[in-house]
Amino acid sequence: MSLALSTCNQAGMEGVTNLDSKMKMTHKERINKILEGKDIDRPAISMWRHFYNRENSRTDIVNVMIEFQRKFDWDFMKINTRASYHIEDWGVKFTFSDHPSKKPQRVKFPVNDKNDWAKIKRLDWRNGALGETLGAVEDIVTKIGDEIYSFPTIFSPLSIAGDLVENDLRFVEIIHDEPDELKKALENITGTFVGFVRDLTKAGDAGIFFATTEWASR
Repeated sequence: MSLALSTCNQAGMEGVTNLDSKMKMTHKERINKILEGKDIDRPAISMWRHFYNRENSRTDIVNVMIEFQRKFDWDFMKINTRASYHIEDWGVKFTFSDHPSKKPQRVKFPVNDKNDWAKIKRLDWRNGALGETLGAVEDIVTKIGDEIYSFPTIFSPLSIAGDLVENDLRFVEIIHDEPDELKKALENITGTFVGFVRDLTKAGDAGIFFATTEWASR
């Protein structure tokens, strides 16, 4: 579970205390004012988590995200779709969980040596797990987009490539064996997600949560 709070400069925080206590902003008004550097009635807050047992269909994803929002009334929504959506269409296989806090386990990996990078082609993001995720985001925006801003998680291409290999050590070994083959795979992953993000924008999402996971540094 993660927590996000708005950051305000000193003047902005003074504005929080100086505003009339009766002046309550909507979620979108609060976020807009923060982005504009203006006074707000209180800091914006949101939290997010996975519900691993309710992520295996478009309908379940939509319902559980909206239920979580309705219960806590967050100021914005980070849409947590299925935790494995970004790699399933390239051939990663999972044993899925029936417990809300237990992650699905990867049982098959498409990349085992340097030659396997050639299998990682550019995908049609409107089908498969990517298409299901796109549809879930569209449904969420349709249902509650007037109330709050929402955005899904997009992983970096290198992070996605790392998840196609059994473990981090093996990934590093393959990188050193044939970086040029990895580069071609990364270009196909990037091209796939460029199109995917463009369609997310058309669906009305407010942006993306860009996740680098362990494959990044300062």
